[in-house]
Formats: sequence, structure tokens, C-alpha cells
Amino acid sequence: MTAAYGSSTDQGLATKREQYKYNHVHIPPLAMVDTLPEAEQFSTPWKLMLAKVGFQLLVNKIIVNYGDQGDAGAADDVKAFLQATLKETLAKYKGFSKLKIIFKGLKFVPRLVFGQISTDVKEVEDLMQDIIKTMGRDFLEDFAGDVMQKLTVDAPQGRCTTIKEFKELFATIDLPEIAYTFQEDETFAYMRVAGPNSVMLQRMTEPDPRFPVTEAHYQTVMGEEDSLASARAEGRLYLCDYGILEGAVNGSFPTDQKYLYAPLALFAVPKGDRRDRKLHPVAIQCGQKPKKFPILTPQSNHYAWLCAKTAVQIADVNFHEAVTHLARTHLFMGPFAIAPPVNYQRATPFINYSAPISLGCWRLTMQRNGSLFIAAAA
Repeated sequence: MTAAYGSSTDQGLATKREQYKYNHVHIPPLAMVDTLPEAEQFSTPWKLMLAKVGFQLLVNKIIVNYGDQGDAGAADDVKAFLQATLKETLAKYKGFSKLKIIFKGLKFVPRLVFGQISTDVKEVEDLMQDIIKTMGRDFLEDFAGDVMQKLTVDAPQGRCTTIKEFKELFATIDLPEIAYTFQEDETFAYMRVAGPNSVMLQRMTEPDPRFPVTEAHYQTVMGEEDSLASARAEGRLYLCDYGILEGAVNGSFPTDQKYLYAPLALFAVPKGDRRDRKLHPVAIQCGQKPKKFPILTPQSNHYAWLCAKTAVQIADVNFHEAVTHLARTHLFMGPFAIAPPVNYQRATPFINYSAPISLGCWRLTMQRNGSLFIAAAA
């Protein structure tokens, strides 16, 4: 229920209605916030936390591009890179503007040019705070732009062609544990229930003509003492269906062709008398048409099965970004984030609960100019 007009409350609501406006043009006809109010922008502590993570990534990138892959001397490599870039940025400023920048930076520049720079994120927090507080925004943006340009221009060219080359990209950042197990069937099944998109599994109650898995297919994986029919009857059979991706246009950004399939993947839980009752991958069909796409199982050719699992993973991340994440989180919750502040003067339990979630989504979705920012996986 909205407040009555003509009251003092109405004036506050009028202000809110100026700050929070619906826009149906960004992605017609969806209701989205036009521009994000200043009060809803990220806080300074959050930005500092992000900057610390960014520094960690920066150090890793510098070592990958110029350094010694994390061996002794990594800090010196970082220091040399930042010194050179700082000089290049300063060279763009002339006369009084340059003197003003140097004067502002007297507090931290000696530490950057002459002191020791640690690759430990915690030890650089004070330095980063000094830079953020004392330097002008224009200079910081120029310096950051020069850093990114140098890293982009001097980055290793081409694609990684081996697992070893991928691992070498983690010079100072710990390699994720999954890097050692991602090809295993157990990890593949685990991702269906504990991965970023654990919403796809659906219990099968009847055969699916698009995916004609046979008893022979099933028993080569789950054993002859089990059967496809009993697994279905006992509720132990599950399907991941990515049919929504059928007909999707394969992208080529930034330069190379990409390939997206609409696979069907079957999983099962062993019978109740088995000690190991973890979810098992049983079969994958890389498309919706059985005459066009063969059924593969863990007993198929090793690389064929690995390619099939990869097709499922790619489909899964695309579904996650476009549907689970963007559509069902950001776009769905957006209208609810706008409605409370323009209809309620005081906080309600609903606002207290929903605002941090829904407005947090919008901070990540909307740029300052109100345009939609989407990091597409496809």
C-alpha cells in the first residue's frame, strides 16, 4: 500500500521516484532501472577489496608476461614494470599539471620507485590506500589504462595448446584444485550438483525418444546387477537437457570460431545396497537428434567421451550465464529492486531482506551510464 499524497511522506517518495525510474528500452519489454542512484553504488571498502584482488591479478599477469614465472625475483619484475609505466604516464602530462601530479604522489612514489614492492596482497594495502586517497582520478585512470595497454600488447600471443601452458598462466595465483581432477567422471558428475549451475538435473520418469539409451549402454557403466528400468522406477535416473540451446548461433568473438551444442546427458545413482552411491555419468548425446548424434558412454573411446563431457560443460556455462544467472537473477529481480523504494517511505522486512540481494545484482549489471553490461560466455 502506498503512502497518501499530500503528506510529508509523499515528498520523500517523490524524491525516490526521481532516483529510481523504470526503463523498458534496455532490453524491451523488460522493466529495468534507468540509472543506478549514487547511494546504490559500490562502497569504498568494497572498491578497496576489489583493488586488492585486482593487484593480485596484476602481479600474476606481469610475471606471466615479463617475469620468471614466480621464481625468485618476482617482486623486482613487478617493480620494474610499474616504474616504467609510471614514467610513461607522467610523460603525457606537461608543465603545472605534471608538477601537481608529482607533488601529490610524493607520499608514495618513492616507495614505488626506490622501495621494495611485495607480491603479498596484504602488504600492499597501505600503498593502495595512499594512491586512492591522494592521486587525482584522471591520473589514476590514465595510469591504469597504460598498465592494461602494456599488458595487452606484450601478452603472450596465440592460444594455449597444452595443459602445461594453461597451468603456467597461474604464476603467483594458486592453481585451483579442480585443475587436477576436471577430466575425471566423478568431478564431471559433482559439477552437476555443486557447480555454478546446479539446476539442470531432472528426474526421469519415462523413456525419452530423443535420447534412446539402452540397457546395454546403462549396464556397461552401472553394472549388470542394475537396470535402466529399475533405476527409472526407483527415482535414481536423472537427465540434463540443454535443448534450449539448439539452433543458437555459434560465436566467433574476438577472432576464432566457437562451437555450442545442445546435449542430453544421463546420470544415475547406484542401487541402495551399493556402498558408493555417488552420482555417475551414464551417457551423453551431443545433440537433440539421435540419428545425427551418437550416444557415448564412459566405455567409449577416451577422447570421444572427453569431448562429449566438454560439450556438456560448455552448454552448461552458456545456460548458466544467459538463463540461470542473467535472466533468472538480474533481470527477474530488477523490477522488485525498484518497486519498494518508490512505494514505501520506511524500511519493511521485505525491503530489508530483498534490497541487498536485488540491488547487489543491479550494481553488477548496470554501468554508470545506465547501459546493460553483460559478460557473455558464448
